[in-house]
Parts: sequence; C-alpha cells; structure tokens
Amino acid sequence: MPISKLLKSLTQYGPIACFNTFKAKAQRIYFYKKIQKFNLLESNFNISDFNKLKNNTSFNFKFFEETNYLEKGNDLLNNCFQIFEEPLCFDKTIFWDNPSDKYFEDLRAIWEMSRLQCIFYLGKSYEKTKEEKYSLKFTEILESWNKNNPFPHGKNWTCPMEVSIRAINLIWGFHFFKTSTTISLKFWEKFINLLYLHKNYLKNNWEIFLKNNNHYIADLLGYFYLCLFFKNIKPLERKINWCQKQLLKEFFKQVHPDGSSYEGSTNYHKLVTEMFLHFYSLSKIHNLEVPKAFTGRLKGMLLFLNNCSDYSGNLVQVGDNDSSKIVAGIKIKKPQPKELVQHYQNFGLSIIKTKNDINNWYITFRHPNYNPKQPTGHFHKDELSITLTLNNIPIIVDPGTYLYTGNQQLRNFLRSESSHNNFYLENLSKSSDPLFSLTKFKHTNTAKIINNNKIIISDHHNQYKSYGIQAYRKLIFDKHKNLEINDWFINKANQEPKAIWNLIFHPKINLIQKNETVWLIQHSENIIASLNSSLKFKKAEIFYSKSYGIIEKTTKLTAYMTNIGSIEKTVISKSN
Repeated sequence: MPISKLLKSLTQYGPIACFNTFKAKAQRIYFYKKIQKFNLLESNFNISDFNKLKNNTSFNFKFFEETNYLEKGNDLLNNCFQIFEEPLCFDKTIFWDNPSDKYFEDLRAIWEMSRLQCIFYLGKSYEKTKEEKYSLKFTEILESWNKNNPFPHGKNWTCPMEVSIRAINLIWGFHFFKTSTTISLKFWEKFINLLYLHKNYLKNNWEIFLKNNNHYIADLLGYFYLCLFFKNIKPLERKINWCQKQLLKEFFKQVHPDGSSYEGSTNYHKLVTEMFLHFYSLSKIHNLEVPKAFTGRLKGMLLFLNNCSDYSGNLVQVGDNDSSKIVAGIKIKKPQPKELVQHYQNFGLSIIKTKNDINNWYITFRHPNYNPKQPTGHFHKDELSITLTLNNIPIIVDPGTYLYTGNQQLRNFLRSESSHNNFYLENLSKSSDPLFSLTKFKHTNTAKIINNNKIIISDHHNQYKSYGIQAYRKLIFDKHKNLEINDWFINKANQEPKAIWNLIFHPKINLIQKNETVWLIQHSENIIASLNSSLKFKKAEIFYSKSYGIIEKTTKLTAYMTNIGSIEKTVISKSN
C-alpha cells in the first residue's frame, strides 16, 4: 500500500488525527510493514505455556466501585451492553462499529464498547456463581469482536489508549475464566495471540506529545499489564522495569504536588487516579518497589477526589467529563461530615464544606491558575466559576461535556464561557479553538482566603489584560446562613464592552421569580433557598450533561450589562 493511502486510511475518521503526531504516524507505517512478517504465537502455544500464564495472573484489587456485578452480568447474557449510563440491547449480533445513532458517529462512543469492560462484570458473576453460562458469553463476545475487528484494521485499532484499555480487560477476563471447564484450548490460543498483537501494537504506537496526557499513561499501563502477563518471554521481562520507570516519570510530571492532575479536569483526575492505583497494585503483587514519594502523592490524589465530592459522594464537574474508566471505576469514599476549607493552588480550585445538625453546604470556586507546560485539551473556559450544593441537593452546577467528535458545535459551546457559572465580556471572549486544545493564559496563584467568622475567597483573571480590563470575584460565606457573590471589573480602557452573567441550575431545580431582584429556588415542591441580586436576571434554557453521551435541558439565570464599573452582588440564602 502506498504511504499516502496508508496515512489517509489511518486518519479517515476525522478527529482521530488529533491524537497522532507525525512521529506516531511514521511508527505506524513501519509497524504495518512489520506485521506482515510477524510469527503468530499460536503456532508455538501449548499446555505448559498456558499453565505458566495461569500462574502469572493471580491478582485481586480492592479499590473498584461497589456495584451489582451479578445484575450487570445477567444483562450481558441477554446482549444488553451499557454505554456510559445508557443500556443498549441487541437481538443476536453485537454491533461494534456504530452502537447508537444518537451519538452521531462519536468515536468515543464507538470505542466504549470495544474497551470490553463488560468482561469484568461477566467475570465477577462467574467468580460468584461458577456457572458456565458466563464463560460461554465471554467466548461469544470475544469471537464476535475478533471477527468484526481484524487486526489492525478499523476504528477500534486507531487509538493506542483504546487498545491498551482493551488489553487490560482481556487480561482480567483471563484471570476470571482461566479455570473454566467449557473454554477450549483452541480458544485460548487465539486469545493469547490477540493479547500479543495488542502488545506489539502498543510497542510501536506510543502517544507521546510535547505535553503528554492521560493517553500516554494508559498506553504504558496496558503495556505494563502485558509485560507482566508475558513475563516468561525474556525480552518482555526486561521491559517491565523500563515500563515502571516511565510510569513513575509521567506520574511526577502529570500529577501536581497537591495530588491533582495537571489536565484541569476532576473526572480525568479520577481516571488517572484509577490508572496509578492499578500500577501500584500490580507493583505490590509482583514485588516491584515504588518510592515513598509516589505513595504519598497517590494518597493526595485520593484525598483530592474525596474533597471534590459533596456529602453524597457526587464528584463536582470541572473541565471535561468523558466518563472514562479502565476496568470498573474506582470507589470514592463517602466524605466525612466535617468542616473543610481547602485550596488546591496547583489545580486552581477552592472548596468549602460545612455541616451542622440542621444543614450542610458544599461550594467550589474555580481559579484561573495555568502553567504553559500543561496540555489544555480537557480544560474549559471556567475562570471564576462556582458550584453549589445545599443539604445534598445540587443547585448551581457545571453543565458537563456531552460528546466530543459526535457534535463538535455543542462540544465547543459546553466548554465556553457562556456555559459556566461566571461572568465575561461577550465581544472579547470569542475564539475558535481546535477540538482538543484551548487558548489559556499563564496565570500564577492569586487567590486570597480568609477563614474566620466568615469564609472569604477572592481572585481575578487576566483574560482581558491586553484590553486594560480585569475581572474580579469575591465569595463571602456566612457559615450555615448565606453565600454572597461580589463581581466587578477594573476597566482602564476607553470602551464599555457588554458583560454577561450566568448561573446554571440543576434540572431538578425550579426557579420562581418573586420580584425584579428576588428568585425562589424550589426542589420537589419545597422552597429550599432564595436568590437576591443587584443584577436583573432572566430565565433561559441551556443544556446539562451529567455524564458522557447524556444530555437534557435545564434552566439558567442570565443578566447583561454595559456599565461595568460597579460591584454586582448576588446573595443565596437558605430558606428557614
């Protein structure tokens, strides 16, 4: 195949090209030539090899989410797969290429099924019941996937991260079903060969960029799993230490000293935390040492997740949310009922948690901290944005992400200033960024925090600095009573741009206008709070996505102003 045609075939699915550097494409061309001469493992596979592999893969991790494995396993017996939070059912054939028209050919949705995370739920069901119907469904799914996704063709062989996650779940499948009495050795020959192809794919397709991200960590983690799985093959045994060193290098590069991910997203932080928990568990099982600095910072990652969750355990959305997980997701411990004021300087987030016998508040405040060494693909334009949960009821929320490639216009809208709980200058805020990068300005920590009788957090951003304008926000929290939000601009320019304020409410919240300045906040027919503002807010519709691929309409309050010299006050008070 000519190189020009090969490159076209590798990038024919549009936005996937943004995942691959020229170096990665060159490696892939080399790999395509190399596999023509590849000697498949199955020609040498025998019972003794199988027994060695069985002994290599005895592991069990304890950080997975609590879930009803048996219920999900039984759904899979009836060909019902869960895509993100939506069940998709099929009669006989599993459609690996286009799971649902609703995703508009979204690549992330197509890849989701081929991560084969369903294997974990089948395996857990088999582990609990020892019923062979689960092992038969496991072989059926794998044979269907193999038939419809021949190596290395099609959409499910275009992204190394997806190949890596799939390899990890295949290895978990081996762990669960290796003792099955109904699975033939011929199946295991093909299975082991498929894993070895995954290993070779990753070896030749690292997702290395100028600013590495979660993709490279995933690539390395999958390769780490595979090297340990095939550790009796000498060249791979030597690769184990190399892979461990690379993962540690990326850990200290991509995880801030405060334990937060440098990609600017709480949900991607959760994904990266799960990856490094896998790495830590595998290292312990195989007696590989990890430095104390790693374990200390990993604990910080778990604490960050805990602090970024309200008292019901709901993780606040900051930045992109594609609902990713490696196997079954990690379990977030339900936060303890204690008071907390926490500022994550590196990540750019302040958190207020208070609780007494009557009520509890959970507030987040997004700061504009950014270092140019950080990738911007999963950041949002959410400078000075806030969220609010009162008595475990989400009130003011971040609207999420919805889709990536499937609806690019909506993707860009949901990460723009107009989709966050902030205020901005309309005619100075427009930009057209690529799908997986965002214009960000360098900004060091400028937050000021006072925690006495009242909690006061203030900050500003320099997005309009070149125009001679700066935006400021101050939160004044009178514990257990109300939250006051003060917003203002310092304008040294000879212009009066149009300023816009937004407050986006959870879909279960109803807003009732009492008069020009007062709004009542209703939940389940109960008035739970009120909002009083110097701004003349009006109701409007906007979208809300609680997880990837899920979207619904919700309500926002929005206000406009051309005179930007005054301080605008908005007070949210709990109803008695």
